[in-house]
Amino acid sequence: MVTVQKERNLFVNNYCDDFKNLRLDEDFQRNSVGRPFGFQSDEALSRQMTYVLRHGAYTDGIKLHPGGFVNVNTLLEHRRFRGKCNENDFRRIVAQDPKGRYHIRNDPHTGALQIRANQGHTIKVIDDGTLFQRITQEHGITESTHGTSMRAWMSIRREGLSRMKRNHIHMVPGGHLDLSNPHLSDRRVILIVIDVHRALFDEIEFFRSTTGVLLSPGDKRGFIAPKYFKRVTNAKTGEDLLAVQGHESTACGMEPCKRSENEGRHEEGSSHLCRGSRRTRNAGI
Repeated sequence: MVTVQKERNLFVNNYCDDFKNLRLDEDFQRNSVGRPFGFQSDEALSRQMTYVLRHGAYTDGIKLHPGGFVNVNTLLEHRRFRGKCNENDFRRIVAQDPKGRYHIRNDPHTGALQIRANQGHTIKVIDDGTLFQRITQEHGITESTHGTSMRAWMSIRREGLSRMKRNHIHMVPGGHLDLSNPHLSDRRVILIVIDVHRALFDEIEFFRSTTGVLLSPGDKRGFIAPKYFKRVTNAKTGEDLLAVQGHESTACGMEPCKRSENEGRHEEGSSHLCRGSRRTRNAGI
C-alpha cells in the first residue's frame, strides 16, 4: 500500500533566517488563538515581552546575548512569566505580531531558543552593529521620513529630532508625502523628510532594522538637526511647512521669539522656545 503524505504549507512570519526547525504551519497559527493562561490576552503578554526585551532586561537581571537576544527558557523562569505562559505562547506572539516587533531563532552555538525585540531599545548595552545593518552611502538611501505631531513640530523645527530616552530616532526609508507607509502612524501627520546623504557625510550614523525601519542615534547630543530637513509636510493638508516658514530650518535659526524686555532675548544656541510651544518630541515614527 502506498501512503500518500499530504504536503503542508509552512507559514513563516517574523522569523530569523537561521530559524530552521521551529516553523509554524498555517494550522498552528489559525488554531492558536487562545490566550496565555497567566495573562488576560496575547496583547498583555506582548507588552511584558516588549518591556523586558527593549527596556527592562538589565534591571530585571536578565542576561542579554549578542544581538540583543534572550533565551526563552530564561524568560519562562523569570517572575514576570513563570507559570503564566509557555514556549508556544512566545512562538505565537512572534508569528502573529502585526508590526514584526520580535525575532526568534535557535542560538547558532547552543541551539537554545532565543527571542529579541527588533528595535525601540533604551537598553544601552545593545551593540548597534550586531542588532542592525549599518547604512552607508553605498546603500543608496538618500532620504528618510519621520512622522510626528504638530505640537511636537513646534520644538522640533528649532532644536531638531531627539532620540529622547530611546537609543535611536525612528524613520522609514524614502521621502514620503502621505501616510501610506504602514510604519507611519495616522496620528503623526507631520512628515519630516531627512537628507540621509548629507547626514551620513557629516558622520551621523544610520542603521536598518530587520523590519525595514531606519534608526539613527543622532549626533553627539542625540539630535538630528533641522539643517538636515529637506521637506516638512502636513499629510492631511499637503501644506509645505518649510515653505511657510521661509525655509528657515537651521537650529535656532528662525526669527527670535517676541518676548518682553524683562524676559531677555532669544540668543542663537539657546534652548528657550517660543511661548506656547513645548519640548515635545518623538523618537518613534
